Amino acid sequence: MCGIFPYCSFLQEKDRKTICETLGNGLACQEYRGYDSAGIGIDGDRPGEMFIFKGVGKVAGLRKKIAGSNVDTSKTPSAATSSSQTDTEAVAILSKYIYDSHPDKRPSFTELVKTVLKELEGSFAFIFNSSHYYPNEMVTALRGSPLLFGVKTEKKLKVDFVDVEFSGRDSDAKSSSTPPPPPAASAGGLLVSPAGPSMLRTQPRAFMSEGGPPQPIEFFVAPDAPAIIEHTKRVLYLEDDDSRTSLRASCTSTIELAEIMKGKFDHFMQKEIYEQPESFVNTMRGRVNFDHRVITLGGLRAYVNIIRRGRRIVFARAEPAITPPLPCVRSMRSSPVSVELASDFLDGKTSIFRDDVCVFVSQSGETADTILALRYCLGRGALCVGVVNTVGSTISRETHCGVHINAGPEIGVASTKAYTPQYIAPLMVALQLSEDRISLTEHRNQIIEGLHALPVQIKRVLEGDKPVDRRQDSAGWTIQAKEKW
Repeated sequence: MCGIFPYCSFLQEKDRKTICETLGNGLACQEYRGYDSAGIGIDGDRPGEMFIFKGVGKVAGLRKKIAGSNVDTSKTPSAATSSSQTDTEAVAILSKYIYDSHPDKRPSFTELVKTVLKELEGSFAFIFNSSHYYPNEMVTALRGSPLLFGVKTEKKLKVDFVDVEFSGRDSDAKSSSTPPPPPAASAGGLLVSPAGPSMLRTQPRAFMSEGGPPQPIEFFVAPDAPAIIEHTKRVLYLEDDDSRTSLRASCTSTIELAEIMKGKFDHFMQKEIYEQPESFVNTMRGRVNFDHRVITLGGLRAYVNIIRRGRRIVFARAEPAITPPLPCVRSMRSSPVSVELASDFLDGKTSIFRDDVCVFVSQSGETADTILALRYCLGRGALCVGVVNTVGSTISRETHCGVHINAGPEIGVASTKAYTPQYIAPLMVALQLSEDRISLTEHRNQIIEGLHALPVQIKRVLEGDKPVDRRQDSAGWTIQAKEKW
């Protein structure tokens, strides 16, 4: 499956028409992922009842099918129709098999999902829902694939942060208030060390404040932020190995609704081509002082000296991430600079050392090969720097530091407005690292002056699209003339 968009509400009344529109809009925002069919399922009023709609093609065709459907066409889950030839559908069959394997003691929905996940391999992002066996429940699970929650409430939720002291890995299992027994004595009169760890550590935990009635709340789940910003900007990221209860603070998405609309353009790729001058300015805004010719990258401020002392700089990228400007970067760094394909890191077992600096370039921040290369370098102790466009992505969270190119959401599959700023971000990194070299001052100033003029030059090129059209017309007339002659 290319995309999923679950929605659930608590103490919030919604009719089925509104729910269908919400689900349809969420799926439509993920059409750029390239799926060829879509379907939705809505819980009914009676236990075990579910309304299911499926359609081949785009979401618009599915909406027409829903509009002309009958409520009486509802279907209930049945084991007789459980047949599959794909890996994703086999997960539902496996869940049913494990459920039937425990007739004496039925597992909870969470326990069932955990048992299923132990049998799965590879990366995935699943939403488990069963109106028949576990009504009014939904469980999400991921491994290696992005998934985030959108939270929408009428009022602000009150959250208290408390430092919880615990020992061992499982904090929830050690919440008992009973004091530990005193150390036992051995036969020789010496104290015996306790069986478990005795060193305590603290970790901040978030707790919902009590004292008031439950508040209406809505949850939206999607693989990326553009699918949910129509409803809310408060998002929570689900991470790998979240196997027990974990409450983390929500963050606010910076994406605006207008950024994911086509506007006056025919398609998203055309829109993003003409947004390139603005994306260049956004990448440099607040970071390049053209008057004093100073580069300031806040995300690297605490690691600049460490990067300067690095033995070498290795850029890791996957298509279509652009190759960094190696000639300019090498001219401002005395240490070796190289570029590697992220897919070659694991296959070729690239030599990475603790004093290396590895830079990972990705538009989405969720590129599978780049993430695997990142974890490969983290395991070898290298300093990892991310150059990404998506705030809150996996690469931006797992790297030590980084630079957001701030190009805005890119819907078109062929990268344009994010492709070109990815060329500027590594260049700005090299400019900041070379500030300690007085011999390169003139060279740095020339590059900064070129950056200042670049957005205007790109805009001038894009304004020349009409003469190109006239040339195409005249070329067509010439070909016809040759055929007649």
